[in-house]
Amino acid sequence: CCVAVRAAEAEHHRAVETELEDALQTWSCRRIEAAILAAVPSSDPRHLEKKCKCDGCQVSPELIAAADGYLDELRARWDEVQDAVDRGFVTVDSLKCSMALSCPLPFCERAAPDTSAAFRGDSSEKTATMIGDLACCLLAFERRMTMVFHCRQAEPHEYWRDLTGNRVRLLVNKLEARGVAKGAVQVKVVLGSRHPQVA
Repeated sequence: CCVAVRAAEAEHHRAVETELEDALQTWSCRRIEAAILAAVPSSDPRHLEKKCKCDGCQVSPELIAAADGYLDELRARWDEVQDAVDRGFVTVDSLKCSMALSCPLPFCERAAPDTSAAFRGDSSEKTATMIGDLACCLLAFERRMTMVFHCRQAEPHEYWRDLTGNRVRLLVNKLEARGVAKGAVQVKVVLGSRHPQVA
């Protein structure tokens, strides 16, 4: 920001400004609020609430206005996903800007050489809710994501690679049917034990 500070306060100013910039790269309203408060200039009414009120920890009003705008937008996005997050199938890490399914998707069991992908019929309601909640979060945060898709087995490699690839395509098709843009989710397959994670 274009704010003149004394040489003795330059390091302090850089630290406050850097924390604000870093906070704005997250989805954490709490961290952003704290960073904005620490950086507001004396012309801002919130300046009275600051712990440190020196000239060094003040950034430009324009930067604060932009940060406030992002924070308002972020709060609206959290409002959109609150019900989905409360159901517990999807967890959102606000600091890492990532999402993860909290339990495995109920795919039908398969054995070689069958690599077809399908969801279990006895879990159709749960499956629809999980996919709907994941789609809701993806749409709300509007970011290009990489889904790390873990499979419990690793051998024989070719069989599990093909089966997992088909399961990935099934899931992505379901997400796109819920409004997620085509190509918005890139997939990385890892043969090992965990649940799909989006980052």
